[in-house]
Order: sequence, then structure tokens, then C-alpha cells
Amino acid sequence: MIMLAALAAGVSAAGAKGDDLLVSNVDVKIGSKTTKSVDQGETVSREAVPGDKVEIKIEFLNNLTSDEDLDIEDVDTTVTIEGIDDGDDLEEDLDTFDIRAGSHKKETVTFTLPLEVGEGTFDVTIDAEGEDENGTTQSVLMTFAIEVQKEKHELRIVKADLAPSTVSCNRNAQLAVDVLNTGQEDEEDNTITVTGSDFGVDFKDTYSVYEGEFDDDMHFTRLYSFTVPKDVAPGSYPIAIKSTFDDGRKSVSKSVDMAVQECVVQEKPVTPPSNGGSSAGTSGTSTSTASKPSDTTTVVVTQPSSTGQTTAQVIQPTTVQPGASKPTATASTESLFDSPMFLIGIIIVEVLIVVVGIAFVAYLMRRG
Repeated sequence: MIMLAALAAGVSAAGAKGDDLLVSNVDVKIGSKTTKSVDQGETVSREAVPGDKVEIKIEFLNNLTSDEDLDIEDVDTTVTIEGIDDGDDLEEDLDTFDIRAGSHKKETVTFTLPLEVGEGTFDVTIDAEGEDENGTTQSVLMTFAIEVQKEKHELRIVKADLAPSTVSCNRNAQLAVDVLNTGQEDEEDNTITVTGSDFGVDFKDTYSVYEGEFDDDMHFTRLYSFTVPKDVAPGSYPIAIKSTFDDGRKSVSKSVDMAVQECVVQEKPVTPPSNGGSSAGTSGTSTSTASKPSDTTTVVVTQPSSTGQTTAQVIQPTTVQPGASKPTATASTESLFDSPMFLIGIIIVEVLIVVVGIAFVAYLMRRG
């Protein structure tokens, strides 16, 4: 019974939830200003604008006493700004950490708000959970809010990209521009100029953009194509983009640099000819020092053999490679007994022997 009771107590402890993991302090920095000691359910006093950085510093506390001496281990934390990204959350997970009994742990997380965010109030949640050394789950959930407010009239040049940003021999280039309305009001009949006075770039457009959130009508986009003249010296040249709005009372500008490099034409390497010739100069011409091979084929005909057949030996022309020594004659290794002259001699001797034999027989017959 005692063992069963102890086992049941252990299961109960393992499944228990405690409230000894606390968020003891939160500081929120929006832009360049910080609101300290933000409380549960509070809205941060500093308003955010589209594209702001929001830095949240969190201090956790293990509220278990030093007498209990229980660490809270493997604390997982997720910080979320809810619904701010076109209805989606911005979410960051902190690295897992441990907290000793009675101790604090500080963590920091940073968000960048969308440029196309709408105005309003958005909840921020801090959700942390770990387990103490007794196996009890310790968790905490804190919620506060941030408010996003837009300027009445505001445009931003959010893109000004050169492609390529460096030119040399090929001097054709393009500039992609995107202007975004991040204000509260529609902005109509705005002007934009793109100027590169060092090489004759001069564009001007009139356009309108409208207020909203995550809407194509908030953007003005344009691709400008131009050619840098060949006589523009190597260097770095600014291209200025400027747009006026709010009936010409306000403007926004941005500058990008175009790098011009000297055009250096690289000669294409000349491939040596297959007969071993070498390239000469950079003009693309080449000369060959190889000896011209003979165009003829030599045929050597041998005298008739004992079989009465005539044989021929074909000698192919020899090509001499550049720098190589001319081929030299080599001594024949043909056997004397295989020589045609030796065979002819044998035949003559045999004929003489037959003739002498016949003459000798005729002589004996005459005497008899």
C-alpha cells in the first residue's frame, strides 16, 4: 500500500502544473524610444509606424525558493505579434534555457513591422514553459499590446535597384523603382524624376498611389532602361530618384551609384594547328615550323621468288614533327637465307648441276 501511494504521488507530481515561472519585467523599445515595465494587458504608450523595429526585453523569474532548490529546466519561449502581417502572425522562438531557484533570466527578441501594415492595435504574447527538477511543468503566459499609427501623408522609395550596377563594354542598364504609400491618405498626381546628369539619364513620370494595407494600388513601380555612353570615363556616378507628393509640399528621394569600368577586350586564345604549329602574335594568325610531309607513297618491288610470284612492299610517307630529328636509316636485320638473290643463286646452281649431269650421262653413252 505504501509503495502504491508513493507511485500515485509521483504520477500526480509529474502531471501537475505550477506557477513558479514568472515574467517579472518587460521593456519595449519601438523606434528609438523605450517603454519600461510594461504590465499584463497594457498597451505600450509609444506608437509604432510601418517598418518600425520593436525590441522586447523579457526578464523571467524562477519563484521557487532557495530552500526548495529546484531548477526550472528547458524553458521554451515563443513571442508573437498577432495578425499584424496581412492577418498572419509575426513569431519568434527563443533559445531554450534553465533558471536556478530564486534566480532571474533575461532574454531579448526583435521584430521588424511590415511596411504595408494597417493602423490598429495588435496583441503581443509571451508564452513560456519548462519543467522543474520534481517533474512539475512550470509555465507562464503574458499579453500586452502595441499600437500602429500612420503619418497623414507619407511615401517611401522602397526599391531602387540597378541591373547591372557595374558596366564596362556592354553599357546597357536598367533601374527598377518602387514607391509605396505608407500614409493615411491617397496621393494623386505625384511626380517622380530619375536623373543621372553625368551620362544623360533624365526620366520624369506622373503617378498616383492609394492608402491601404497589402494592396497593389499602394505601389508605383517602373523599370527605366538606359545606355551609358562609351565616352564616359571609368568611375562611380550617382543616379538620383526623387518624388514629390501632397500637392508638391513633400518629397522623398534616394540615390544609387552606377560603376563604370574600362572596357578591356580579351583576345581569344588561338588554338595551335593539329600538325604541331605554334601561334604567332595576338592578331589571330599562326605559323607552322613543321616540315611538309611527302605527298608520295613509295612502292618497292622485289624480284620473283622460287614460287614465281612478284611481291611489293608499300612504304608510307614520314611526317617530321617540329624540332624533331629527321629519321635516320637503320641497318637491315633481314636474314641472308631469306634474301631473293640467295634464292636465285640456289636455282642457278641446281640448273648447272642438272646440265652437268645430263652432259655426263650423254658422254658415257657415246663411249659405250
